[in-house]
Amino acid sequence: SLASSGRTVLSVKEAVQVAQNNNFMGLICSSRLLDLAPALIEAIKTASLVLISDVSGSKDRSAAFGPRGVPEGVDGTVKGNGVLHFNDSVDM
Repeated sequence: SLASSGRTVLSVKEAVQVAQNNNFMGLICSSRLLDLAPALIEAIKTASLVLISDVSGSKDRSAAFGPRGVPEGVDGTVKGNGVLHFNDSVDM
């Protein structure tokens, strides 16, 4: 038997649909995923959702997005200690 951590894996497309159908404010996505597929940012923002980048898995939090810093369109970050930090403004 496997212990559940309470997390479920969904595609980003499915997660956006669930968020929209349930009037969620937004999504939290891995910083690595957003760095590998920057088009996801625009797809999520087009759905009028807030986008938070999870940098908790990044060994070097300052390099979570490489030298560019946090990409445009990302509204905030959540770190390993669970602290959510929003940018100065949230664009919806």
